[in-house]
Amino acid sequence: ALMKHVPDVLGDRANHIRSLSVRIGPAKALRIASAVLKVLLIATGFAFAVGAGTAAGLLRATLRGALAFAALLFLKLLRHEEKKVDAENPKQVFDFYMFVWKIFYVSYILLPLAM
Repeated sequence: ALMKHVPDVLGDRANHIRSLSVRIGPAKALRIASAVLKVLLIATGFAFAVGAGTAAGLLRATLRGALAFAALLFLKLLRHEEKKVDAENPKQVFDFYMFVWKIFYVSYILLPLAM
């Protein structure tokens, strides 16, 4: 929800909507939202790595290790895409927001592999 309002800053300001992005500025709101996502991806990668180390069986260990790798790969991709975003450019922010949703969807597809 933090990132969703960043591309709408101009409209929110024009309509006197005091979203977090309007109150603290789009750049800071984007940094906060990205930081939260990064922490969550790191925690997810760590949790799956620990799960791989304690898994009963090679298949479960391998799948959880792959999920740990995927979380860290998503983190790297997120950081790469974030560097290309100008928080004052609504189209760039929206494109980044949609990229984040792609990460979410792929994560949801991979989650059953956690067994």
